[in-house]
Amino acid sequence: MMNVKLTENRLTRYMNRTLAMLSALDVDNFEQNFNIAFENMKKADELKKEVNFDNSPNAFDNSREKINFLAKQIQEKYDNIIKEYEDEISQITEELKVIRNKKKIVLYTGGR
Repeated sequence: MMNVKLTENRLTRYMNRTLAMLSALDVDNFEQNFNIAFENMKKADELKKEVNFDNSPNAFDNSREKINFLAKQIQEKYDNIIKEYEDEISQITEELKVIRNKKKIVLYTGGR
């Protein structure tokens, strides 16, 4: 079995990279940063499965709290990103409705 401290360090590193990439997401780098975050989460999940992290009695007791805290932060960050994009989509949808209505008014009035 892999050294517990080494495993914890690797998991923490993957999860911190994921959180950093999610925190740095913006319109210009979305695809790149999201893909990096996704790859780091896949590596973390693979490592957890490899060492049977969730079902190893006592082996990871000291690190489980830290890893679970990071997992919760990542989940919250994902949720916030989704909420931000949903809000932006709603705002753009409303703006498009206003533009369509203005266009209808102009067409109805004949551009007067």
